Amino acid sequence: MKKNYFTLVVLILSFFSVKSQITITASDLPSTGDTLRYSFTALSQGHDFSQTGQDHFWDFSELGLQSQGLDEYYSVSSVNFLMGIFFGSGTMARPVTDQIPIDELGFEISNFYGVYLKTEQAYTNNGFFFIYSGLPIPLKYSNNDYVFRLPLNYSDSDSTAFNGSQSLSDTLNFHRQGYRVNEVDGWGTIATPYGEFECLRVKTTLYEADSLYWVSLPEPISLKRTTTIYTWLAKEEKFPVLEASFLVMENDTEVFLGARYRDIYREPEVLQPPVADFYASLTHPDINELVQLINLSTPGHDVNTYQWLIEPDGFEYMQQTGPASTEPVIAFLQPGIFSVSLSAQNEAGQHTLVKEDYIHVTDTDTSADFLPPQSSLPEIRLTNNGNTLKIHNLYPDRWKAFRILDMNGRFLKHNKIVSSETAVLDISSLASGTYVILFVPVVKGFSPVSVKFIRP
Repeated sequence: MKKNYFTLVVLILSFFSVKSQITITASDLPSTGDTLRYSFTALSQGHDFSQTGQDHFWDFSELGLQSQGLDEYYSVSSVNFLMGIFFGSGTMARPVTDQIPIDELGFEISNFYGVYLKTEQAYTNNGFFFIYSGLPIPLKYSNNDYVFRLPLNYSDSDSTAFNGSQSLSDTLNFHRQGYRVNEVDGWGTIATPYGEFECLRVKTTLYEADSLYWVSLPEPISLKRTTTIYTWLAKEEKFPVLEASFLVMENDTEVFLGARYRDIYREPEVLQPPVADFYASLTHPDINELVQLINLSTPGHDVNTYQWLIEPDGFEYMQQTGPASTEPVIAFLQPGIFSVSLSAQNEAGQHTLVKEDYIHVTDTDTSADFLPPQSSLPEIRLTNNGNTLKIHNLYPDRWKAFRILDMNGRFLKHNKIVSSETAVLDISSLASGTYVILFVPVVKGFSPVSVKFIRP
């Protein structure tokens, strides 16, 4: 009888040990010398990343990938001896994309590193440094950004404020301040293309503001952003099993910036099923006004074929384009409300996107001054092997500025729209990847509109 009782106790304890939440400690996060591979996708594929709970199962096993990369961690002193002294022993340097939005000011910046420190109590971002004219320039936070306080358990929550300033020249000063809120709001099992893992889920709300103080400007250039980051952490994986980021707009809506997940090397030529996406250069045109359908489908026009369907009748294709063209040009011959659908197909699959009641055609000569800012989107083109970005149809009476962000929600470029309807930007300094352009409307009360583009 005692033996049976002991067996029953063991089984009960085993059951609860399997079903209980894990604890994330310092050993589960990156260390100096780690090189961790990840896959990236800018397509949500209909997944709801916000869902969470206790003993939850997150199924992201069908996530695709658009690119892969490596997260590499070095000791700061091995990258630059002076920076090692400045930031202190034990700090790690991780190469990151440019985080200071000063490309348009003509600065040549290279070798940009975020600086991190891992202890038993916390994993912190202590600032960053970069190389300018051959010299290392650091920005050390006065108050460190606590990425995670350790150990990490379900229902933990914390917040931290961080800030730092750095003089970039005799006439230019850069200041960053931020506020991070973490909440461990779920635990359970996650499935990704990399495998299944017991995990903790952390929801992070990150408020950041960058300011450039230039002696020739009466006011600083201030760029503010709010991002929501969902992170799934597993034991001994170092890199998040999955991390999904969203840019929070002024009306509290979220724009999906992309997801990174721990992965193995995968052959880049593996063809992904298509995801159809498009927008019209005008959604409120007049009769006979030309409208171009801009094709944003992935993985790319070199492997996809397309079929457009516009209903009802009352339009014609222009400029030698047709229903199978990649980006047809159309003119509407009568007023009405038209629906547009796009089917994208390749050897891996097929996908159709339908936009009901998408284009509203009028027979009046209504001035653009009276059209809502969302009535048309500028047209985006990449030329010069992806080094030049051309934006047409800016309509200065509808849009007052546009901003380019990376997939971490950081502003890289900011341009005011003055009078020209076309902007030409040199983006050769941007790394290959996916970016977001935010168009800011002239009329207050309307939300900014975002459009993604991929730099090859």
